[in-house]
Amino acid sequence: MKTLSSILAVVFCAVGAQSADERVKLTGIADLGTNPVALFEIRSARGAVVKPAVYAGETVEGVRVVAIHAKSGKVSLKVDGKDSEAALAAAVETDTPATFQFNDADSRLLLDLYQQISGRTVLPSPSLPGASVSLKSGPALGKEVSLDALADALREKGIIVTPRYDKFAFATPISQVPRLAQIPDPPPAAKPGEGSKEEIPAGLIKFSQADVRPVLDIYQELTGRTLLISPDLPTAKITVKTQTPLTRDEAIWMLDALLYLATIKTVPEWTKFTFVLPATRNVAAPKIPDNPSEALLKKKDPLPPDALKLSEGFPANITLPRLPGGFAPQPQEPPPDPLAVYAKLIDREPLREGHTPRFRVNLRNQTSLHATEAAYALDALAALHGLRFVLVGDKQVKLVRAPDAGKHSAGNN
Repeated sequence: MKTLSSILAVVFCAVGAQSADERVKLTGIADLGTNPVALFEIRSARGAVVKPAVYAGETVEGVRVVAIHAKSGKVSLKVDGKDSEAALAAAVETDTPATFQFNDADSRLLLDLYQQISGRTVLPSPSLPGASVSLKSGPALGKEVSLDALADALREKGIIVTPRYDKFAFATPISQVPRLAQIPDPPPAAKPGEGSKEEIPAGLIKFSQADVRPVLDIYQELTGRTLLISPDLPTAKITVKTQTPLTRDEAIWMLDALLYLATIKTVPEWTKFTFVLPATRNVAAPKIPDNPSEALLKKKDPLPPDALKLSEGFPANITLPRLPGGFAPQPQEPPPDPLAVYAKLIDREPLREGHTPRFRVNLRNQTSLHATEAAYALDALAALHGLRFVLVGDKQVKLVRAPDAGKHSAGNN
């Protein structure tokens, strides 16, 4: 793993930027030689503060950047159509502009700059600390020296940038650096004569503080596998925007790495499934009991993709409010619960007893599944919740608690 050499960067204290408009604060200018970019904090009309990096000619929240004057540390603006100006605090005009001038700039914007300069997709940890960075560098820094300057400034704030080959770089707190050794290297590029691999265009995969669920939806599409998701995944926000085109295998590796930084691991099972589990779990996947209805299931026709859909799946008892005028909204048909689906799959009736356990589950089959495979998916999800399906007599099936479910390693294939 290659590390960049460090340079001497002059860090200075500042009291904030001056602006003719109170809701606009200039926090930095980066002059990379051709097209300088300005870093801002802008209070929107809704009161929220956004922190964009803006090039000349672009508009964000009614603030248009007319020109960026890197030598003087100033930016000409139009704010809601009116001429304005923002300046970095203590800015002094120079003959040659500094490559970086930051006054309490958001560390996430520095990571964006690192990504643009390096040409690598930055994979930030969800536990990355937020930080404000002040830095003034020398003029006309080369690529590698610029990357060193950014990495050093981030390191002082407890953010470690670790390049991984030529397409990726991790950004983690110091405490997570040892965990990077557990993430394998990205898949190799196509060798000469192998032909070109399918590529996903740069920027097509983009998440900004996204919940884990939409990330897993994309992961399922990329892998072509049905995900069997544990109910106790840690809460995390995922951020990434691909800087370069990626092969499908590289994109899968990237999402695996991001999930692992969020303390989530993926465990392939058979050829059609992948378990999604907390990374702290010591077992690979739950052991699924033999299904007594296997002979019956093998006679059924396969289920086409998307035929098996469960979303937070059990009916809730909801009292719908009456609207003004006496009209009540029509209740929507509740999604089928796992026990009902399982019973239908094996041509039985669901048996609900006094305290029949229920569980919430998100499941959508990505590929065609034979009935045995569909039953396996439901058995697996039940096991992840500490439950199991049990046949009763010749016509019924029930759901019971299984204290030992999920405590054994996978070994069913």
